[in-house]
Amino acid sequence: MTATPPALRRALPVALLALAAAAPPVFLRHDRDEARSLERARPLAATVRIGSIGTGTLVAPRWVLTAAHVVDGLWPGTGTVFVEDRPVAVLSVHRHPEGDSPIPGQPPEVDLALVRLAEAVDVPPAPLAATDVRPGDAVVVAGYGDFALAGTGDVRPPDGRRRAATNTVDEVGELRFVMHLDRDGTELEGVSAPGDSGGPVYVETDDGPALAGVSSGGFGAWGAYGMGDLAVRVRVFAPWIRETTARVDAGEVPIPEWTTTDAPPATPAGRTLTAFVDALSAVDPSRLVAFAEERLAPRATRGLPADEWARETALFGVQGVPLRVVRCAASAEELVALLSVDEGADWLHLRVALGDDGRATTLVLSPGAPPVDADEDAAPDDGR
Repeated sequence: MTATPPALRRALPVALLALAAAAPPVFLRHDRDEARSLERARPLAATVRIGSIGTGTLVAPRWVLTAAHVVDGLWPGTGTVFVEDRPVAVLSVHRHPEGDSPIPGQPPEVDLALVRLAEAVDVPPAPLAATDVRPGDAVVVAGYGDFALAGTGDVRPPDGRRRAATNTVDEVGELRFVMHLDRDGTELEGVSAPGDSGGPVYVETDDGPALAGVSSGGFGAWGAYGMGDLAVRVRVFAPWIRETTARVDAGEVPIPEWTTTDAPPATPAGRTLTAFVDALSAVDPSRLVAFAEERLAPRATRGLPADEWARETALFGVQGVPLRVVRCAASAEELVALLSVDEGADWLHLRVALGDDGRATTLVLSPGAPPVDADEDAAPDDGR
């Protein structure tokens, strides 16, 4: 894990130890039966699965709210959301304007995105919570990610089943709030997961569950009592959620068209993408520093000095490892690439957007997945 960025320290009343790119697996207290987690999740039908990469919450018949770092894994123009196991195509993705992180491997501070479905579904959406969370509030987390009993180390991968756990809000910051996995916590104490990222944190109301948070990240010792779970406060961003869905539904926001190629295009964005891949693949760390100085606008580094940004980027763990661009998709505003790491041992997504001066205002590296045609066992609707 990497060190907590300054923005996180500003957002919370305490400094957190470390932050992971995705929430930790659904760790349930060790003395509880998994069947209870499955049963607790049964009525939470607004909790949906986003391909094989994350979780989201149905907030309107055609809209899903999730984490921005989850939609980085949705290949442009494709993707599937599973609503009660029914596959529904993704029409468009709308990140919050501040939904990019300057540090690869860590979620952004405003880790939110909206996914518009190609058709309306008949599952009742979750209402946005009318009041904000406070320390001591009881909450329910849910998702489709990994599962383990706390302290056992026996983590099972996602199996397509929805699980839930309960918890209590410990701290509330300006934009996010924190829960912990406590040994003597709630009756079904647990935290959320890789695969649960983007999923809901519900509060119970007289009218049923209401959406209070979106799962974003985890920190501390994974699977151990005391680890933390971080969620974005939905109440703070309710105006953005309502305005964005209304504007898109009214046709005021254009849906971008994408052109797909097997190599970076011969455009300024394509050249920036190629330069970054070359610098990251190089063993010499000064190459990343030079890249940042020459090609990145302050917005892309969130104001970090070039050498600090390069050190944080190197912590993603692939510097000096062979990288290869295997697919690109370009719209009028941005360029996205799928990268093979060490001949397909791993995969990354890279997203680039340039400003008017030709310097990158967005450069986001995030975990990816192999293209469908590179994996015979991959489902054609897995969202990548």
